[in-house]
Amino acid sequence: MSLTHFPHGISSFGDPIYGGAIPHLGPLGKVFVVVNTAAKFAYLDQRYGTDPDLSVPRVYLQNGTNNGIQNAITNCRNKYGDVILIEPGYYLVTTGITLAKDHITIMARNDARIATVLYGGDTSYGDWTSDLLTITGSYYRVEGLGLYTYYNAGSAIVLNDAGDDGGGDDGGFGQIVKCTFPPEGGGVGSEKYGIKIKGANNVTIDQCNFSGQLTAGIRFEGGVGNPINPIISNTIFNGCVAGVEVATSVFGGVMDNCHFTCATYPAAMAMTYGFTGSGGGEFDVRNCTGPFAANALNNASGISILGTSATGQGYIQLSAST
Repeated sequence: MSLTHFPHGISSFGDPIYGGAIPHLGPLGKVFVVVNTAAKFAYLDQRYGTDPDLSVPRVYLQNGTNNGIQNAITNCRNKYGDVILIEPGYYLVTTGITLAKDHITIMARNDARIATVLYGGDTSYGDWTSDLLTITGSYYRVEGLGLYTYYNAGSAIVLNDAGDDGGGDDGGFGQIVKCTFPPEGGGVGSEKYGIKIKGANNVTIDQCNFSGQLTAGIRFEGGVGNPINPIISNTIFNGCVAGVEVATSVFGGVMDNCHFTCATYPAAMAMTYGFTGSGGGEFDVRNCTGPFAANALNNASGISILGTSATGQGYIQLSAST
């Protein structure tokens, strides 16, 4: 028997009672909850963990020892529309997380007081050189998270077309929404990206914020094929070396209502390029603002711009350099 659904969920003395309206939950979907303290885990596990009714959530603990997010993914069912809710707080991730299933949502439980942050590595674990979250599934949604990659390398999110479906779908047909990719740790490093898209198609990135100490906020690479139809909208690139790095051909790209800023904090991290790279393809750029003068594009790498005004309105043709 399902729990009663209320429009905005319900709580008891500030603690959530799951079973209210959960966004993006499929008709047959289950809810999985991840917490970051043993006390919270024990409380919620006692409350829900022994209930045989599948409509109540299962609870997992994420800390330096337990990979609760990965455990929740393992127990999600492929293509059922299951939702993983991450409680507000700080989550140390010491082993990269992989999502290889379809129609799964990973989202923060909204709380205006406390952010929900996944933190890849810290000084006690040495330099973080892994990718924080790798997605090879499709029709996913990641929402409301802060994603740190500490120190010199590694991407916060990798959308990877692994090719086991013939190409294109893996890592694609998904949404990254309302996520922040803030700076952390010792400098830019050689390969440090907010989102790396490796051949994945039909990816939407909306209402995100990419900050300094990133080699690029978003990087496009080839996978089994080349990325097509990406949409980047309502997003801020703040002081990254490059907003978007195109290292392969990208076709059908749209960038709408985005802002590039040459932030000077830290001073060495002022944005050099809005777009850079040697890949081919095209982006339709609409209603974008920022330093669209000398450093808007890295023309030396073969990227040309057609009909773009100082306000960033127009069509960008990405021609592979010779």
